[in-house]
Amino acid sequence: MSPDYHWITIEAGPHRFLRTVFASLGVRSLQVFIESSVAAVALDRGRCGGLVLALGECQGRTVAIAWSDFRVNAGCYSHANSRRFSAFLRHLRLGADAAPPLLYVVSSAGLSLMQGRALFSDAFQLWPELLAYSREHLVLTCAVGKCLGLAPLLYGLGHYRMAVSGRTHLNLTGPEVIKLFFGEGVDFARQAAAEAIHEHNDLVHELVPSVEAAFERWKGLLAPQSPTRPASLEADPKTAALLGSFLDG
Repeated sequence: MSPDYHWITIEAGPHRFLRTVFASLGVRSLQVFIESSVAAVALDRGRCGGLVLALGECQGRTVAIAWSDFRVNAGCYSHANSRRFSAFLRHLRLGADAAPPLLYVVSSAGLSLMQGRALFSDAFQLWPELLAYSREHLVLTCAVGKCLGLAPLLYGLGHYRMAVSGRTHLNLTGPEVIKLFFGEGVDFARQAAAEAIHEHNDLVHELVPSVEAAFERWKGLLAPQSPTRPASLEADPKTAALLGSFLDG
């Protein structure tokens, strides 16, 4: 593993910003992948830079977790968290042990424009890294809130993709850019809503009422099941079959 990063163990109590993860998985601790300069006692949402990367347990198996924290810099992809995410995926994919399923909660305004064009190489490296991971290992994604710019591209690499209804918008640009090029007549909130996308294309496979509900769905998918179970998913037959191959293996 790169000397730039290390694993630290955190407990549920002191880290309230991750209480949904702890409660939904029903675990008491997580192994967090973070910069080597960050000690366990110093870890907080700010140190995670808008993206928490961890290992936990779900239905008796290890799972990888990527959790966008929109309350920190709108969950934007920065130099630091993009490099860390890439290193996390490479470490799991190329490690001695079989890489676990990845559960990715996506909530991001896209690239951190404050860091300029120099950020592009780090941020856009995430797409091939996640693509390589998804070719060999199960990736499940859930969009919540704003999912803009690079975020929907990464979200789309999930084999089964959910979105929280009533509060989620997915688009390559934000409403300001849409207004600039297409005028005030375009209803961004309606057209970019997860409900509209779910109705008109297959980017969103399923709508769920909350992130907690998405975790419950993931737990159901990861539970021991018969080979015919994935066919009940709200996905096309090809996607259901692909999920079945991962889950059976």
